Amino acid sequence: MAPKFLYSEENMKAAIDAVMNGENVSTAAKTFMVPRSTLNDKIHGRVPLERKMGPETVLTKEEELNLVKWILELSKRGYPVSRDQLLDSVAKLVSTLKRPNKFSNGRPGNKWYFSFLKRHPQISRRTCQNLTKSRADVTEIDLREWFQEVSYSFYFQPSYLGLYSVH
Repeated sequence: MAPKFLYSEENMKAAIDAVMNGENVSTAAKTFMVPRSTLNDKIHGRVPLERKMGPETVLTKEEELNLVKWILELSKRGYPVSRDQLLDSVAKLVSTLKRPNKFSNGRPGNKWYFSFLKRHPQISRRTCQNLTKSRADVTEIDLREWFQEVSYSFYFQPSYLGLYSVH
């Protein structure tokens, strides 16, 4: 079996544009280093223009983007979404939309979860750390004052001055 995808999508798009502007398919394939047969198939509509392998996702791109927005918005407000919350939400969404549920036990598994993270790199897995209300409400001004106090007390403590005194 021949190796797959040894060309970039940008090169393929450029080759398609060149053919649409009158260039020969063979010449465009050589110029942009893409497979001639694949270029020909894409031009004639036998294969989709964007490359994608594997089965269709359960949720549409728009639905997944809405999930991403929901995750990022909750995180911004200090309520990060856990793996289980995400998977439960997707299961409920699929059920509500009355889509055929391809998940075992009606809930997405690890493969879906890691594929979702791969499709949306703006989301990352992190270990949550609980913050007290007082730590969470710290402002930039509070931080600047704290650093100023620490710096002042550090530089003017007698023990510190004694370490570097000149005799």
